[in-house]
Amino acid sequence: MSGDLAIMHNGIANNSLTKPISRLTLLDTIPSKLNPTKYKVKGSDILKAVILSQDQAYIRRPTSGPGFRGTIIGDLSFSSNVKIQEDPFKVTIDNKELDPEKEYTIVSHDYIQRGSIYPSLKTENKNATWHKLFIRDLMEKYLNNQDIFS
Repeated sequence: MSGDLAIMHNGIANNSLTKPISRLTLLDTIPSKLNPTKYKVKGSDILKAVILSQDQAYIRRPTSGPGFRGTIIGDLSFSSNVKIQEDPFKVTIDNKELDPEKEYTIVSHDYIQRGSIYPSLKTENKNATWHKLFIRDLMEKYLNNQDIFS
């Protein structure tokens, strides 16, 4: 799925993946039934989520909800085209400062899209597009086709 940026919360994974990768290790590591989702969100809402993601007390809170089988919220990770500068605080996408008024197409997953853990990233189901496979299924397909581990 293509978009302006990708956003994932680190609470989706229970631990790191190591070789050999099997269906069982993927189920243990990524137990949640989450689908990749694409939708639009304003830059100001992305900024709110970034700021909330830096709150250590918040990201360590336990969470649960439809399709999610992790244990904590976790902070946000972004696609490689996103840079976050702390002092002074600034978020850039493709080396351009994030525009609070602009709508960006984000690729994430349905737990974030429903606003379950980062409320500012919520959008209605009718405004989102889902991938038919779960994230762990896509990872299995990708990891079986490429040797990314050294």
